[in-house]
Amino acid sequence: MDEQQEKAIATMCQEMGLAIGGVRRRGAVLVLEPAEGGSLPDAERLGAIARALSEQGYRYVTLDLAGFETREVRDA
Repeated sequence: MDEQQEKAIATMCQEMGLAIGGVRRRGAVLVLEPAEGGSLPDAERLGAIARALSEQGYRYVTLDLAGFETREVRDA
């Protein structure tokens, strides 16, 4: 993913009410990092964002509330 694609995704999300601090890829995973002090949009808005990302070719769109970590197990 190049810088232009990252900016386009961040702009789309911001226009739909999701404050994004950064966009990056981890293998097949697209990571949308929340902006500092941002709040979680309502379910309808999140659904619209998921549909828009799906239309751009992202096969799986999910919300990770705990944060993505590789090879680590979070303490419960």
